[in-house]
Amino acid sequence: MWQLRQPKRWFNSLLFYTGWLGLCCHLLLMLYCWWQQIPYQMSWWFTAVAPGLSILWGGVPALQLQRELPAQRRSSFIS
Repeated sequence: MWQLRQPKRWFNSLLFYTGWLGLCCHLLLMLYCWWQQIPYQMSWWFTAVAPGLSILWGGVPALQLQRELPAQRRSSFIS
């Protein structure tokens, strides 16, 4: 199944963190408009799709544009 993971490759990380930044800014703008009683656009969910897709493209291994290197197994033997 798809699992959202923190990416290690630079492009995947860029997409992942840009998406989270976009969602946080979107939430802050919504709260500001609510606080100031400014009408907010009716299609707010549509603008949240782009950051959501960026998070998925950067964090879900099946959708990543740069393939992540497989995790190396650590040996339990300590020298």
